[in-house]
Amino acid sequence: NIDTEKSVKNFRRKIIDIDECEQIYVALLKEQNYNPSQIVPILVSYFKISEEEAWRFAKEYHAKEATLETIN
Repeated sequence: NIDTEKSVKNFRRKIIDIDECEQIYVALLKEQNYNPSQIVPILVSYFKISEEEAWRFAKEYHAKEATLETIN
């Protein structure tokens, strides 16, 4: 089914984008000392996502990092 194949490809692309997005976010945050408000417009432009999606990603990333710090 062509629609199923497209859905699978889109799903795989989103997974790749999330991984790549996190790599770029971390590089800008930790290596370039950018703050989230500087990174979000870059994510919007590069990944062609909405500002809302980029902010959600940033918030989820920091929540995940806070959880990991609490565990360690």
